[in-house]
Amino acid sequence: MNINFSNDFIDEGFFGSVFCIKNNRVIKLFKLPETKKDEERYEKVFTSEVEAYEAIQSDSELKAITPKFFGTVKVCNVLDNEKNDLTSKYKTNCAYIMSYEKGNFIKIKSPLVPKEEFNRIKKLFEKYGVEYIDDASVILDENRKIKMVIDFAMKYYEAWY
Repeated sequence: MNINFSNDFIDEGFFGSVFCIKNNRVIKLFKLPETKKDEERYEKVFTSEVEAYEAIQSDSELKAITPKFFGTVKVCNVLDNEKNDLTSKYKTNCAYIMSYEKGNFIKIKSPLVPKEEFNRIKKLFEKYGVEYIDDASVILDENRKIKMVIDFAMKYYEAWY
């Protein structure tokens, strides 16, 4: 898979970048960290996120409020708009594809998310061993119920050592 950074880039987090690809899908591609120690941690975060998606696939309620998961993928090239190769800035074997969900995302710990709604969602995820949703982002419906959740994992890994 090839990615054009200038046309496809959507957002960036601490561990990775999100790019739009065809068929209303996105790819989360993990960055290449500066040290070998960090590289191990990034791989653990990637694995933890993928395992979380895989763990919830049997639950219809969780599948309805999370992006559709299409699995992992290897990225071959990341190019900018001048065709400069940015591939070396990424861990090309740490990427996964999910559906592109549009909306106004807010952090799940925002005061706009009712505490009881946070607790309800947390319990749903915990049934499948998904322990880390504290940094997740969500879309709320008009009744302040969570209708979409992104950025969750089996367990938490520090962003910094």
